[in-house]
Amino acid sequence: MAPFISANAYSKLKGLNQKTIEEAIKRGRITAHRRGKLWQIDPAVADVEWVRNAQSVDSFRHNPEILNQSSTEGGVPDYLRSRAVKEAYQARMSRLEYEIKSGKMIDGDKAKEDGFSFARQIRNAFQDIPSRIAAEIGSKKNTHDIEQYLRTEIDQVLLALSKFDVLPALKDEDSKK
Repeated sequence: MAPFISANAYSKLKGLNQKTIEEAIKRGRITAHRRGKLWQIDPAVADVEWVRNAQSVDSFRHNPEILNQSSTEGGVPDYLRSRAVKEAYQARMSRLEYEIKSGKMIDGDKAKEDGFSFARQIRNAFQDIPSRIAAEIGSKKNTHDIEQYLRTEIDQVLLALSKFDVLPALKDEDSKK
């Protein structure tokens, strides 16, 4: 039977913090046996596991298609594959959170709501033109003057929309609510 040593002794042997060794045990990176309150480690086995698991994790980082290969016997994924999937997921989630907080990404429902609101502004602005200019057009005799007046009104609406201003018609509509 191989000599077992404590997690503290193994951490000193490896030149690592004891918490690092305890975390490696907890995550299954190295095998240990609990004896009372202390972890007992076979240093020869732990050294082999430490190197093998470290190399495997690096290979997952540099070669992600390994994740698509079949899992260990019984269809249960091994520790390294599960860890790599978890780390990849956490990295993607962190990136999404960063992009949302930095304003590079917006909520899809909010974008739909804003798009609908802006389309409603466009519709209302154009539907309000006839009622706003009817009296003025009635006083015009020349078709050229009527056409010019209509173009001016449409250009004003388009200019307001291009600036993303809230149009006066919507301001009035919102104030009534």
